Amino acid sequence: PISIDMGATHLDIVMTFPKDFPHHAPKKGWRTPAVALQALKIMMHEVVENDLAMLQTVNELVDAGCRQHQRKITYRVFRPEAILIHNSLNFDPKETSRMREIGRAQYRSLIG
Repeated sequence: PISIDMGATHLDIVMTFPKDFPHHAPKKGWRTPAVALQALKIMMHEVVENDLAMLQTVNELVDAGCRQHQRKITYRVFRPEAILIHNSLNFDPKETSRMREIGRAQYRSLIG
């Protein structure tokens, strides 16, 4: 990531989806846009999870002395415990307010 290239030694990573992201098979009657949106969600989840795994692997290699040209990056991952919304194109004020409240509650639980 650019932040590491610029000298960051700690990252706070904010996710918009839970670790156990449900991969739903297309349902009967799904239209092409719905299938495409689901495919994008799955790909995005996989890319992010792979990036986190790579960060952890590089940190382990640095700890083992195998990567002298790199440095260990400490990081924290913040993510919701459940899916906040099933349709990211839904901008209903009630839904966005609900998601903000879930985020605030989870934040409060993290900071005590």
